[in-house]
Amino acid sequence: MEHFRRTRAKPTARTSKMTSFFGALRARVAAVDSLLCVGLDPHVAELPEASAAAAQAFCLRLIEQTQHVAAAYKPNSAFFEAFGAEGITALHTVIKAVPAGIPVLLDAKRGDISTTAAAYAVSAFEKLEAHAITLAPYMGQDSIDPFVRGHPERGCFVLCKTSNPSANDFQTLSVGSRALFEEVAAKCEQWNSEDNVGLVVGATDVEALRRVRAVTPKLWILAPGIGAQGGNLEEAVTAGLSSDGLGLLVPVSRGISKASNPKEAAESLRDAINAVRKTKVAAAAVSVSSSRESEFIKFALSFGVLKFGDFTLKSGRKSPYFFNAGLFRTGRALGQLGKFYAQAIHVRSARHEAALWANGVEFDVLFGPAYKGITLAAAVAIAYAELYDVDLPFAYNRKEAKDHGEGGVLVGADMTNKKVLIIDDVITAGTAIREAFGILEKTGAHVSGVCISLDRQEKVSVEDTRSAIDQVKESFGIPVVSIAALDDLVGFLESVDPATDANAAFLPVIRAYRADFGQAAAIAMFSRRVLVSANSIERVASNRQIRRKTRHPANLRALQRQPQEEVAVPPLKYEPTYVPETVSFNGWSPAPAAPLPGLPFHVKRTAVGLQLPVYRDYRNGRTRVLTILRRFKGDEQELRDEMSKVCEGKEVAI
Repeated sequence: MEHFRRTRAKPTARTSKMTSFFGALRARVAAVDSLLCVGLDPHVAELPEASAAAAQAFCLRLIEQTQHVAAAYKPNSAFFEAFGAEGITALHTVIKAVPAGIPVLLDAKRGDISTTAAAYAVSAFEKLEAHAITLAPYMGQDSIDPFVRGHPERGCFVLCKTSNPSANDFQTLSVGSRALFEEVAAKCEQWNSEDNVGLVVGATDVEALRRVRAVTPKLWILAPGIGAQGGNLEEAVTAGLSSDGLGLLVPVSRGISKASNPKEAAESLRDAINAVRKTKVAAAAVSVSSSRESEFIKFALSFGVLKFGDFTLKSGRKSPYFFNAGLFRTGRALGQLGKFYAQAIHVRSARHEAALWANGVEFDVLFGPAYKGITLAAAVAIAYAELYDVDLPFAYNRKEAKDHGEGGVLVGADMTNKKVLIIDDVITAGTAIREAFGILEKTGAHVSGVCISLDRQEKVSVEDTRSAIDQVKESFGIPVVSIAALDDLVGFLESVDPATDANAAFLPVIRAYRADFGQAAAIAMFSRRVLVSANSIERVASNRQIRRKTRHPANLRALQRQPQEEVAVPPLKYEPTYVPETVSFNGWSPAPAAPLPGLPFHVKRTAVGLQLPVYRDYRNGRTRVLTILRRFKGDEQELRDEMSKVCEGKEVAI
């Protein structure tokens, strides 16, 4: 399905965020893992002759050579207008030649009174069929509104701090406590109600990029000036990226068109930008995540969800703190809680090597186990749409089945053959998660992972040194992440000022509790109960304890890692198309542009994340491991045979 429509939306109809210009741009960036915007600037000096036909042919060649790495294209209207009516026709032909799903940004820098601006908007969006346009803000909001509100499904980039030598004549003048260009950025933040306003900030002024990003943390920035104008790519990308590694388009025209091999030049630029993205995201994750966990603890304390004192848990264990997510019971509190969950799922953190989404764990539906999980799943779905522009469906269960209406115990999105992420508050004994698995298995759903609010990081018992979360991970073979954990709580109490925060007084007792019941303490305690000598093991623990230790999944995995007899695997019948150069920094690789000719089967990627629907499952008490592949068409036996070879002869279910 095309991300863009070629017809004008009715002015009274508001398009959803999923169909906004920047929503479609984010989808394209994810599809090709690129922030490169290819400029289509047919300078007369680069053409074999001064004609509209030559300009058109010049651009069509660039599109053909770069469409696999282009996040967007930016034709400069002036170079076509110079050829008169024929040039305008050529510009329209070039725009229509861009493959569906790739945004086209018309570089026209329009700016006039509202009636004239409305005519310019019709020309750009309806006649030329561009998806976005550059605008000059000098005349104020009524010169921008005909583009922004009159065409909410289209986009615009407003000139903020440009890359030309005379930019400082006006743009750095002081307006109150900040520069004029910062005031423009702040205004554009206000005008962005339709998710269709971005900024133009030259890559030649890195300090201005930093200041604009500070004013507008999330607005998309078009940063011209790399290459011929002398902008430093690494510094500009580092300064202009938003915290999630997005929010920046890097337009390059002559650096690609004048290269001896434009295809290789575009690929090299894409890779250079991604290298900076990887570094920026990794560096930002450590600082963002540590503050996120501290902010969550403050948030929980402010609503009385987290309390310090003397509490008896359901297990009978005495605890110096208590966490009850049910006390998040106002709209504002639930909204903020949903954002904390969404960030824990989506954004890398210092405590986790990667979040579920960043680590390639894909999911189609959120599931909230009754009762607390119901509101949690809804809150996370709302937060995900707001923060990441992803419209996730959600579902939940009832405790009692209905015999009327829709009937059954499940409510909400269909989960048949879908990947499901379970949202819950805490995992104490894992009972609720096991019940959820039982419910979901009946629908054919596959559980991708679990996200909870707090990980207590406590041992289950003296004999079993695992936490309840570890038990869930090992029993079901799925990842579990949390917003915060006991270690974060200790770190928070260590950071507060005892003179101003009474909670600091609980630090010694929390530390003592962790020493007694934390996982590390449990492992040390068990090791003291089994004495190892050079010749024998003196049994101090019971036979049952020793059996549990030797049959622990970690020890079984160690046995599996021992040298095994090699299985002879025949060569593949169909040559793989995997291209290492196209793999992004998080392991994702784009799909081929079309089904490959000659293959008797085709596997369709998932709608969310464009991932391959390949899963691992455990049967017969985890003694039988299956590789499961879904969403395929064609010859099942051929696909099964090829997959079995890829999996080194192991069993494959299709």
